[in-house]
Formats: sequence, C-alpha cells, structure tokens
Amino acid sequence: MSALVMEPLPRQYVVFPLVVHWQPWFDHLSCYWPELRCGLATGAPKAGWVSLLRPPRQQVWQAFAKHFQPGELSQWQAYLHYLAAETDQDEQDLQAAIRGTVAPVLPPQLDREALWSLAHQLEETLAEKAAGLQRLAAQEKVLGQLLGEAEPEDLEILPVDAAWSPPLSLGPPDIPLARLRLQFWQEVLSPHLAEPWTMVVLEPEAGESSPRFLWQAAQDDGQEFWQARWRLPAWQPQPGSVEQNVELLELGVLFRKTLAGLLQALVASAGEAAQWRETLQRLVEERLWPASIPRQASAVRLEIYGWLPGSPMSPAVPAPMLFLSPAD
Repeated sequence: MSALVMEPLPRQYVVFPLVVHWQPWFDHLSCYWPELRCGLATGAPKAGWVSLLRPPRQQVWQAFAKHFQPGELSQWQAYLHYLAAETDQDEQDLQAAIRGTVAPVLPPQLDREALWSLAHQLEETLAEKAAGLQRLAAQEKVLGQLLGEAEPEDLEILPVDAAWSPPLSLGPPDIPLARLRLQFWQEVLSPHLAEPWTMVVLEPEAGESSPRFLWQAAQDDGQEFWQARWRLPAWQPQPGSVEQNVELLELGVLFRKTLAGLLQALVASAGEAAQWRETLQRLVEERLWPASIPRQASAVRLEIYGWLPGSPMSPAVPAPMLFLSPAD
C-alpha cells in the first residue's frame, strides 16, 4: 500500500439514465454510495439520492411531434427532424453526427429548458416501451403455463460481454439511440457536475440503449480499453445492530476511497491503476465478503470500463464509467 502515494480526490457519482424509476435493489447501494446524484428519480426514498433536476416546465416534444403520424418515426428520428429544423442541417448529416462521425450533435444555442424537456420525453417513452415489453413477456408466460408448455430458458443477445447480456425481451441493442441518449445525459447534466465525477450506469434501467453497447462497438472497431468487475455483497443497515452498522459505514468509506484511487489512476498511470485494482480486489475478497456472509447471498455486480492511460480514446464516451446491476 505504500506504493499508492496518490491521495484520491473526492468524487461525484452521477447516475445514468437521466430519469430513474426506483427499483428495490437500489437500496443495497446506500452503503457503497450514500449520495448518488441523478437527473430525476421517481419513487425514490428521500435519503441517499440527490436529484439535480425537476420535472420540465414545458413539453417541446408535442410542438414538433404533432406533425408526424403515430408510428411514422422512432423517437430519435423525430429528434433528428427537430434539429434539422433548428439548425438547417439535413437529416443525413445529423444521423452521421449521432453515430460519432460529425460533432457536435446538439446545436450550442438550444435552450436548456427545452433540451431537458426533450430528454425527459425520450426517457419516458423508453420507460413505457420497456414496461410494455415486460407486460407482454409476463402475459406470454401465463399463457404458456395455462397451455402446459415448459417454461423456456431466458435467451440472451450475443455477442456481448458474458458478464452481462440483456434478455431478448428488452429489444435488440440500439447503438445510435445509445449515442443520442448519452449526449442528452451529458448536455443536460453538465452544468450540475464538478470534477472529478464518474457516470454510474444502472442496469437493467438503461435497457437496449445502454452506454455499455458503445464500449462493445469500440471493441468491435479494434479499440482496446481497461475493464474489471467485482461482485459486492448486498448490504443493508440492520435495525438494532449498532456495531455491525458502524462496521458497514467504515468499510463503505474505505471502499469509496479505494475506488476513487483506482478511477483517478486510470487517467494517470497504468502501473498505479494496477496497484489500486489489486488493493480493491483484496478489500472485496477479505473485508466485504466476511465468513459470516454466505457467498450465495444476493449481491450487486460492479463493472468498470475505462481507457488505459496513453491509449487512444473516444471523446464521445466519458471514462471511466461504472456499471451496476443486481447479481443473485
């Protein structure tokens, strides 16, 4: 540990997507990140989550979407038409921009309130789509049980990193929409962020337009990046267990300091990053998973993606980036 001379700076952790719909497994994150910042959280407890935005006061979506028939355009295609009207750019140029070949995607003079309203509408539409797919999957499951059919195993989309593959019920990966959604996230939240900060992607909230697929696309293009993963115990404070709760708080502080050191080293030195990774590995194995907690207990999967110091990196993807998902 003496080699780790770099004292990590305090770091903000900011949640993706922009609008988060509360899930029970989020409760387990409080011991690791007691103050997660997010754009807007719906149904979240008052403690532990810091919402940076309020629901938008205007809904610009209806102002231009009314010119299209239902189902005529996908959400991001409608956005392209909107930007074309605002900037006199043709749709082909804007599609190229979203795919990362032309920058910037968003015009600099776009009103921020209108931008947040547009982004909010996009998030609500994606949430409604995901909920609809989940209802359809549940109905098909019930129908299969009534007909006496054997329950099929969950299918997964390949090729994707084996650590996490989205079920087919969420829809196929949408790379252009992932770029657009990430651009919205950055543009809307950038005035609220202070360096150093790190994006925390909550899966499966991100769905088929998760930033994960941008890393996958980078890998397919031959770009090399750094990644690591850990399985963390799903802690929760226990009523009446003061000693255990104090231990959890102390371990949480140590975990955040070690994680911050690793994230800071990832943009400075490959050698220091390797040392911090080893330290975090020991912390997880020796302290976070004590003998009293069974290995099969419900847990949270933590993954880190980043560009190695000195390697070419994509400016469109903020790095390093954390991915959190429930792991049973």
